[in-house]
Amino acid sequence: MIRTLPLLVCLLPAASAQFYNISTVAGIGRLPFSDGGGAAINAHLIQPRFAAADTAGNVFFSDSYYNQVFQISAAGTITVYAGTGQSGFGGDGGPATAAQISNPQGLAVDSAGNLYIAEFGNSRVRKVTPGGTISTVAGNGQTSLSGDGGSATSAAVGNPAGVAIDAAGSLYVSQPNANAIRMVSSAGTISTLAGTGAAGYSGDGLQATAAMLFAPQGLTVDAAGNVYVADWQNNRIRKITPQGVITTVAGNGKNGFSGDGQQATAASLFFPLDVKTDSNGNLYVADASNGRVRLVNSSGVISTFAGGGGSFQDGAPGQAGLLGLTGVAIDSKGNVIITLSALRQVRRVTQQAITTIAGVLPSATGGDNVLATTAPLLDPYGVAADATGNLYIADQIDNRIRRVSAGTGIITTVAGNGLDRSTGDGGPAIRAEIGVPRGLSLDPAGNLYIASGAGTVIRRIAPDGTIATAAGSGTAGFSGDGGIATSAQLLGPVDAVGDAAGNVYIADSNNNRIRLVSPSKVITTFAGTGVAGYSGDNGPAASAQVFLPRQLALDSKGNLYVTDTYNNRIRKITPTGTITTVAGTGVGGFAGDGGAATDAQLSLPTSVAVDSSGNLYIGSAARIRKVDASTGTIALIAGTGTAGFSGDGGLATLATINQSQNITLDGSGNVYFTDEGNSRVRKLTPAQIVREGVANGGSHTAGAVAPGEVITIFGFNLGPVTAAGLQLDANGRVATQLAGTQVLFDGVPAPLLLVASGQVNTVVPYGVAGQTSTQLQVVAQGKPTNVVTLPVAASSPGLAAITNQDGSVNSQSSPAAAESALAMYGTGEGQTNPPGVDGNVATSVFPKPVLPVSVQIGGRAASIPYVGAAPGFVSGVLQLNVQIPVGVTGAVPLQLQIGDATLPSPLTVFVR
Repeated sequence: MIRTLPLLVCLLPAASAQFYNISTVAGIGRLPFSDGGGAAINAHLIQPRFAAADTAGNVFFSDSYYNQVFQISAAGTITVYAGTGQSGFGGDGGPATAAQISNPQGLAVDSAGNLYIAEFGNSRVRKVTPGGTISTVAGNGQTSLSGDGGSATSAAVGNPAGVAIDAAGSLYVSQPNANAIRMVSSAGTISTLAGTGAAGYSGDGLQATAAMLFAPQGLTVDAAGNVYVADWQNNRIRKITPQGVITTVAGNGKNGFSGDGQQATAASLFFPLDVKTDSNGNLYVADASNGRVRLVNSSGVISTFAGGGGSFQDGAPGQAGLLGLTGVAIDSKGNVIITLSALRQVRRVTQQAITTIAGVLPSATGGDNVLATTAPLLDPYGVAADATGNLYIADQIDNRIRRVSAGTGIITTVAGNGLDRSTGDGGPAIRAEIGVPRGLSLDPAGNLYIASGAGTVIRRIAPDGTIATAAGSGTAGFSGDGGIATSAQLLGPVDAVGDAAGNVYIADSNNNRIRLVSPSKVITTFAGTGVAGYSGDNGPAASAQVFLPRQLALDSKGNLYVTDTYNNRIRKITPTGTITTVAGTGVGGFAGDGGAATDAQLSLPTSVAVDSSGNLYIGSAARIRKVDASTGTIALIAGTGTAGFSGDGGLATLATINQSQNITLDGSGNVYFTDEGNSRVRKLTPAQIVREGVANGGSHTAGAVAPGEVITIFGFNLGPVTAAGLQLDANGRVATQLAGTQVLFDGVPAPLLLVASGQVNTVVPYGVAGQTSTQLQVVAQGKPTNVVTLPVAASSPGLAAITNQDGSVNSQSSPAAAESALAMYGTGEGQTNPPGVDGNVATSVFPKPVLPVSVQIGGRAASIPYVGAAPGFVSGVLQLNVQIPVGVTGAVPLQLQIGDATLPSPLTVFVR
């Protein structure tokens, strides 16, 4: 009768429902700045935001993509002035170029040449001295508003955007998310200068602390001590006097363009982002959405100083198209400096001409015609795969749609020229402008849908390459239900999907709705009331609440799946309009793997996809999970939960990822996702077996395998649903085929101890001895799995059980007697003498390890009266009888060494 050791030959703990290997298919990671020390006009900028200038003729500007601040010298050379390029916080007290900064925005220079930086991402204001030393002058890193009356460095200055400094050394800081302006005195004490904290418009003629602002941005101070603020969402420029009284000096509150030649308070501005004053009392306003620099003279009359034209080249100020105007500054000669984020340039403006002083215009073909894995992606957001395996990528900062050829892996541009606009309807997509493309999808007819942030529209590229607007009027808002979709207003749409009938579903995210465009081009609300929240399950979707829906997916039955992001759920809407939750409890977090998806916690899910079998794939910040269609259970398939980049070429659950914005699938079961934080598109390739899923039968850990080692192979579809146990062949040896499954090492069948759908227990053939690696493959019902390469070691010890002299299992409640004997059972001893025989069942001949064996208990060497094959067990099962050393009592470590290898970690034995 064959004895069995359950921990070695029976079921081990369950593994993941499915394995995937991970790799990068497009992108090289976040692009570092590499043009320092050269001519600034040749530098490749990406997101220049705000600017400042000193009296020596130097110009400084922030670039939020690079997380750095740059200096343009009077001679036109560009250098890094602050930041390593790695987002983070660190380096105070040292060189600014060695410090980490995060999302730098507004800049200001004082009379001593100190540069102040508003770090939106770090919720701090930092100062760089003329000698290059960086320090924090305001903010403790918390994203709120607190600390008035105390030290500025101990106060919360959440997400600052604008900074300014007056002649007395007082520092002014705007906090758009807190709707407030803070002031830091020259002594370092902080207070609130303006704003109640509530978003809105009120208070003109009153104390500024009682007034309402709405997301204030850029700041400036004039010679008289008046503080001016670009009250962004109020479409106004406000002034705060030294006495603390607030008034409006430009803008009537209506977004648009009007009023040149009139009093500035009667003019329309459109989301002004910055304001600066010159020595003559003129105000220069970055009228961002109008693409103009507006000038308000000392008499209060407004005019256009630059912009409003259609040219993106240097030339006359009035002919310039100032696309992506974000910041304005005054240099040492009184010239106006502007930052153009969408054009990736810094320019100087005089009355006569506009001239580029840093940056080159975006390229329509930059990075094309090379392997996608060698091409830079600035900010990949959307991804879609067509029927032939070509991959489409929406790069929302690069304003382009790229395609990766399935056959060659070469990347090209199929739509967009890099400019942040929405143009080209009716013509070839390759000549169109597609600003801020986000979600992508392909319908069954081959139409490619693009959710575009420029104009808040949905664009459609037909199979013949022609582009058109499918929904959205170009004006942000909510309107149009019951009318033609192209006349309707959308607000922050992030995805659109089309079905075979010609219906198009839109994630109208900031409207908290799903909109439906019928084949007759009429738009209606399909789901969501417009009020953010959670309600309505099992009822009509149009009466339910959703909260910032993101990616959408359609299955073969016409069910629509929605990432209900801020509800921490995935919702399903049937073709008849009934909504239910299919994943997530509503509580943010990570829990529930192996159980029902509706009982699991999700953390702000951003992406969802569905395969032809109805399995769901869900992405959150640093994980991707799968919901099995047949069981409804959820399991992790990629990501550790820690944001980062690692793991390519290995098991996806051991890899780190960083913000999966979109997921798509191809016909072969591969999963693609935009790893936005890593500026890559990555691929999950299904693998039935993986190296990390091959575990030692004793230690249950993965690693090198040894000749004769009992191992467990975890995977999927490896055998029958009902496990089949060990059987003997006609020669009395353990069978090498069991329930239609074989395990091959370098093509040689191995003895099988247990076969199930999710795992196989087997014995490594002794023939691998002397090799450095072996090729493992499982063949189930005639279908081979992928091949896994395993390293081979002379020994790989693992212990599964330790029993006391009386036969009981050693434990805290059943300790061994002092100086008594222990029997230990394990595997991985390597070659034996006489040589082990594959599939042998040990009976009267007990081979012993060739390599030396030692055991330490409580740090003392233990004598080993017997070491060799376990009588009555299959080959590869090792038995050691050891004597507990004199004087050893308590819970003590036990370490086994065979040759040069030891247990992965010491075990604990209990001695009374």
